Amino acid sequence: MKALDKKRNFRILDKKNFDKTSKDIIFLYGAYAVSFVVPVLQLSITSRALGVEAFGILLISLAFGTILGMVIDYGFYISAQRSAINLKQNRKKLAKLLTDVIAAKLFLTVFILTIFGFVAWVVKFHQYDFKILLSV
Repeated sequence: MKALDKKRNFRILDKKNFDKTSKDIIFLYGAYAVSFVVPVLQLSITSRALGVEAFGILLISLAFGTILGMVIDYGFYISAQRSAINLKQNRKKLAKLLTDVIAAKLFLTVFILTIFGFVAWVVKFHQYDFKILLSV
């Protein structure tokens, strides 16, 4: 009798749960596939609509935005989480930590965008459409 009970305990998925799980897996893989197909379609449509020069400017601005995000977020993710775990019992200090992190990120964003504006002015990006440059 004990051997039969052990077999039942290892039976994780019955027929009903197996059907639901298999549908969830299919939808998950479908969403994952779509996340690869959409950027490829978007890339081809955008490159044809903008032209070679404007598309290059768009890619430069997207690369700059990615680098900007990495510079601004560098270290805050890990250090703020560690500090928040240490302060989870004290809500006032936790709120102050959140305010400080947001203020520091905002300061870095304004500082780096000011530098980018100066560089764009020096390099004469003004000949391009600012809608493309500011699409970041």
